[in-house]
Amino acid sequence: MSALRYRSLIGLAALACLFAFADPAPSLEGELCMGDNGGTGVNVSYNCKSIPVFNPNEWTGFTTSGQPCRTSDYVCIIPAGRNGFTEFGWSITDDPTDPMSNLGILPGDSGRLYLWYYCGWSYGLLTAEFYLEGSLAQHITAFEPRNGFTNAGSNTHLMLSVDGCPTVQVIAGEIILGDPTAIDGSSWGRVKATYR
Repeated sequence: MSALRYRSLIGLAALACLFAFADPAPSLEGELCMGDNGGTGVNVSYNCKSIPVFNPNEWTGFTTSGQPCRTSDYVCIIPAGRNGFTEFGWSITDDPTDPMSNLGILPGDSGRLYLWYYCGWSYGLLTAEFYLEGSLAQHITAFEPRNGFTNAGSNTHLMLSVDGCPTVQVIAGEIILGDPTAIDGSSWGRVKATYR
């Protein structure tokens, strides 16, 4: 066996041991809410009327413990006193099949959450603008629009638009989370230094 091949096998074995005995990555903990950037931004949706009208968003966020952040208990319910109109409803969940799975565990140092367009006026949704806030917001590495939605904003300042004026529940996008300290390079650096 050549010396190069032998060192390669030793290197692979060392790498396998490093990952086999490494501490498991801690889970991400916290909450993700919809907000207005501390009062400096907006948290509204516009409907598809010929002259679009905006309304404040009703929403339920996501949390890894306790009660999720929310605007009220009336998301997508028409309570008394609102003249038969409901604001647009949004939900952040950990389940691509359940728009109200707002409590869960994000294992490891990454995760995926789903932004649901949960309900809206009979006119349907045209655009929406809001901020993703809370302790999990610092871990957002990407927002990937889905189902015809587009985002002209950033990963945490969403400026969404959609064709077709949807009124039914649909995933508007996937929120990709990652731990910025997970790829610190120290473990990988030790392995590379050993075999240089």
